[in-house]
Amino acid sequence: MTKESGTVFALDVGTRSVVGIVGEYEDGLFITKAVEVVCHAGRAMFDGQIHSIPDVTRVVAEVRRRLEERLAIRLDKVLIAAAGRSLLTRGARARRILDPEREIDAEFILGMEIEALQAAQQEIDDDLAQSGGEAPHVPPGAGDANPPPMPERRARYFCVGYSTTRRVLDGYPISNLVGHSGNQAELEILGTFLPRAVVDSLYTVMRQAGLSVAGLTLEPIAALGAVVPPDLRRLNIALVDIGAGTSDIAITRDGDVFAYAMVAVAGDEITERICEYYLTDFHTGEAIKLALSSDQSEIRFKNALGREVVCTQDEVYQVVLPELERLSKMISDEILAYNKKVPSAVFLVGGGCQVPGFEQIFSATLGIDEGRVAIRDRSALENIRCEFDALSGPDAITPFGIAVGVDGGGYGELMSVTLNGKKVRLLDIRRPTVADVISLTGIEPAKLSGRSGRALSFVLNGEPKTVRGESAVSAVITVNGRPAGLDTALNFGDEIRLTEARNGRDAKVYASDLAPGARVGTVYCDGRAFLIAPRLLINGAECALATEIKEEDRVLLNVDTTVARFTEEYMPETTSRGAAVNGVRVSPAYVLEPGDRLEFPQEAAPAAPEAESVPEPVSAVEPVASEPVFDAAASA
Repeated sequence: MTKESGTVFALDVGTRSVVGIVGEYEDGLFITKAVEVVCHAGRAMFDGQIHSIPDVTRVVAEVRRRLEERLAIRLDKVLIAAAGRSLLTRGARARRILDPEREIDAEFILGMEIEALQAAQQEIDDDLAQSGGEAPHVPPGAGDANPPPMPERRARYFCVGYSTTRRVLDGYPISNLVGHSGNQAELEILGTFLPRAVVDSLYTVMRQAGLSVAGLTLEPIAALGAVVPPDLRRLNIALVDIGAGTSDIAITRDGDVFAYAMVAVAGDEITERICEYYLTDFHTGEAIKLALSSDQSEIRFKNALGREVVCTQDEVYQVVLPELERLSKMISDEILAYNKKVPSAVFLVGGGCQVPGFEQIFSATLGIDEGRVAIRDRSALENIRCEFDALSGPDAITPFGIAVGVDGGGYGELMSVTLNGKKVRLLDIRRPTVADVISLTGIEPAKLSGRSGRALSFVLNGEPKTVRGESAVSAVITVNGRPAGLDTALNFGDEIRLTEARNGRDAKVYASDLAPGARVGTVYCDGRAFLIAPRLLINGAECALATEIKEEDRVLLNVDTTVARFTEEYMPETTSRGAAVNGVRVSPAYVLEPGDRLEFPQEAAPAAPEAESVPEPVSAVEPVASEPVFDAAASA
């Protein structure tokens, strides 16, 4: 639905009433054709959430009937908004041990953000369980043998937005992790979540009232769209919508809404203070509160005892002043809790901010210049023509924001996709991605990127050596059969296939891998046969070449058997000088080869025995095990 789509029908389903607006665009100007406001007969809604679907459905149907009769048209598609007071904002963090040899990429960071969002969702679920709510439902996994099934849970909340507030690498804050490498990364996010029940109940009411949802937004987004244009969202601005049951807060920075908050105190508390002080019913208390904004010199009413009461506006104001101060304090504390400082400006909307003097009380409480706090009413809305008095004050902002905000984006609807054959429902207020599906279904982010095998570090002949583990094989993601990533945008009905990542194997090294091509065999000397092989000491103990090297082992490996080493091990009483190998004199450093015949002529060593009577070889070391050859130099 855009400016060229004809009639626009918008509904603001509030705690006290349902507001309906019908209009059309003419040359870029929204012309309001009709406005209807119908109050709930009872307490069908509490704090913006539908409690009685039949009662709310009747009011919505009545608003639709009146508008259709007045305009003589059929209304079947509607724009709606979920209450901002239903939103939950939570902070969470994710921490990952890194492979120092691997650079951090955008996909890895997305995985960390998913992990943090899931932690925030789990915290909300835990809080709900502790407060007496139901434990989250965990349905069985979805999928088939190819790709393998994935664990899944039905998320109780939709994530409608998040921002990364802090990034840390090896203990030091950093603005951007992409391209860096290190030992540990950490990030913190601030995520905003909308209960599924709020969305489901809104859709149910519209369906039972004979309407289909053309677009769904959030009340704070609608209000922001009406009074805070996109170019102003680069500034640090707080929008406060003071309604009947709660006060909703949205805070902008760097072009986006980065936090939502809610205070469970609003206009009703002011009314209740009047009722308590003057002994009146709620309806009379509301009339007295509204009279504070009128030009009446005195206010007359009957209390619960039937006695007429006459008072001045100033007298009533002094009665409600403590509540105004309490409301200001709670809203200010919430803004500072999320924004960490006083914002650049504050916009006040909603019926609860109309009490005279509230603007000054609030600015003093927050510690912001009074000139930076502004109440916005219908006159602040550009490109809107409306001649109806029913919506003219600050309470007009959200209903008109719903009606005209569709052209500026921020609208979506419930949509379905499939993940490994299992249906997943998404809320596409912001264009959903594969990452949103992963977050909703509870798949562990570690299954997306995998973990490289652990490296092995040891000391070989006094020099440190490190052998890297096997690299991980990342998850394979496709959307409708095409390769995709976590940031791939999704459309209704898309089919996602996900094969989880495979961890790399840890590095494993045997001593024989450190001695490729080592000379192993028989050498003849003094009428006997001797076995020559590399000599291996691990942490001071002699070991076989089949021994596996462990982390931080100190390895001494003498690969070659020289004449000097041979005599030291087998014939210590014999000097290695003057030795001959195969009849040729050699130095003590000569490296023996299998089959060599070693003699010491000056010692009158006996001749080597005949080949046909070769004795059993003598060995000071164990035979070499048959292990794969490993190029240690290339791996170090």
